[in-house]
Amino acid sequence: MKVLHIANTDFFIKKLMLNKLRGVADKGYEVHAMAPFTSYRQDIEQAGIKTHDFKFHREIRPISDVAAAIRLAKYLKKHNFTIVHTHTSKPGVIGRIAARIAKVPIVVHTSHGLPFYQGQNKIKFHIYKCLEKTAGYFTDIIFSQNKEDLNQIAKYKLVAPHKAVFEGNGVNIKQLEDKLSKQNPCFIKRKYSVENQTILGFYARLEPVKGHLFFLEAFRNFTDQFPNNDVILLLAGGNFGYCTDYEKEVDQKIKELGLDNHIKKVGYIEEITELLSITDILVLPSQKEGLPRIVMESMTASIPAIGTDVLGTREIIKDKHNGRLVPYKDVEAMTEALSELINNPAKRKEYGQNAREVILKEFDERLVVERIHQQYTKLIDNQKNN
Repeated sequence: MKVLHIANTDFFIKKLMLNKLRGVADKGYEVHAMAPFTSYRQDIEQAGIKTHDFKFHREIRPISDVAAAIRLAKYLKKHNFTIVHTHTSKPGVIGRIAARIAKVPIVVHTSHGLPFYQGQNKIKFHIYKCLEKTAGYFTDIIFSQNKEDLNQIAKYKLVAPHKAVFEGNGVNIKQLEDKLSKQNPCFIKRKYSVENQTILGFYARLEPVKGHLFFLEAFRNFTDQFPNNDVILLLAGGNFGYCTDYEKEVDQKIKELGLDNHIKKVGYIEEITELLSITDILVLPSQKEGLPRIVMESMTASIPAIGTDVLGTREIIKDKHNGRLVPYKDVEAMTEALSELINNPAKRKEYGQNAREVILKEFDERLVVERIHQQYTKLIDNQKNN
């Protein structure tokens, strides 16, 4: 049974999907992955996943997008996939339409966070909503990584109610624990010159939706209120060729706020467990998320997180139980949450222990693989009976 997963980058497949694809393959499927490959093709193939290189433009370009859909349809027809499973916005729309043109028997999409959301520019909101609704006509099942998006899918009638299914998200707990056990925190602290400091970790793509600018305001407020508290922010993440102006804006904001001595910008880190092994508190002040993997990874390591009370994040962080939730762009509330956890090691430990328990009970990646397999099985049985 040939299954093709389509995403917008090979980074996305390698970092966010590969363990799930392995799990699906272990269920007996022949799993393939398609993306514009640049850096990770060999890693993905070494995991037993067959790869297909296909270029997508990230921006909306109607003429080239139609041409891409036609090219993709021809490609899919040639390779006889039973299931095409799309991910992310552009491949999600083009891939589903192309799969139906190619008469692929089963077409599935996973929403890693809907591309239209509260607070977005109204024109973009309407365009993305219309595109998702159009793609929905070509879809047998939409998986959602979080439960709130299921309500939005129903509200805007992106697909019929019975076609919207909760997938969730999770981490490979054993693999993550193995990687963490191999790290040397003392060496890593010396490497980054943070040996005697409380370490905040902000590990996210350098994009406006991640909320860097408002967080920096809160962090400056904290350093003003507690000038003798030895705290450092490790800022990791790349822009992957996008949002380069935003990265410059973040750098300028750090200088304007006088935070140069409190922040170490370390760029993109290939193995995030290196940083997690020395992190005391994770921060994720996003405008929206699907179901944030970095929070799940940090919680597996018993690290409490401070996040914003937004779609996706609030599904995993429970305020004052396993971390803190604050309103998006509420600088004062973020400052207060930073103060509570930085100044209270006992509270950090309590939240961290609770965080790990949540992961073990609810966010094991094996549960996600099983949900996908169950839906595939239902769709295949329906095909056989029709």
